[in-house]
Amino acid sequence: MINKNFFNLKNIKKTLHTKPFKHIVFDGFLNILTLKKLQKEFPDYKSDIWHNYSNYCELKKTCNQWNHFNKDTYSFFMYLNSSKFINYLSKIFSENIHADFGLHGAGINIMKGGLGKLNPHLDNNIHPKTKLKRKYNLLFFLHKEWKESWGGNLNLYSTNKKNKNLHGKLKKIIVPKKNRLIIFDTSKNSWHGVGQINKN
Repeated sequence: MINKNFFNLKNIKKTLHTKPFKHIVFDGFLNILTLKKLQKEFPDYKSDIWHNYSNYCELKKTCNQWNHFNKDTYSFFMYLNSSKFINYLSKIFSENIHADFGLHGAGINIMKGGLGKLNPHLDNNIHPKTKLKRKYNLLFFLHKEWKESWGGNLNLYSTNKKNKNLHGKLKKIIVPKKNRLIIFDTSKNSWHGVGQINKN
């Protein structure tokens, strides 16, 4: 399922960046067969499984309900929450990390070109039910193709030292390349957002 190179701890630690906050970018996360299976299962934008977010910060559709996941998607999320994978993340970041089978603020997401948005923001860093600190976000880009001209980049911002309620300067742009994995720290300083999506 997972590219074996991802489990080379020494090399993965070399991809760990600390500015503007801790994050990893890894390309070719899944083997091609698994990638194609997940792409095939991904729900259509018009599906009735989606929960719609439409507010000042975001315009997107999400689903974190396990019963709506098809077979391979279900297995993928099970693996991401498995002790093997979580323990490996703990080694990468040298921290004790726990899984979240409730997929709070997680699951699958979709945005539509010309409509979708995710303005710069901070995620809640305390889980509302477990009360544990939410430490890391894992993003994985599943689309079949993506042109840089379409936008939709993941933007990372610095901390605004004058106003903690606003983000600072744009420090890093990460293109949503197919089969790209991103893991980043989610703390009181982890300002991030998604740039405008131009594709209709």
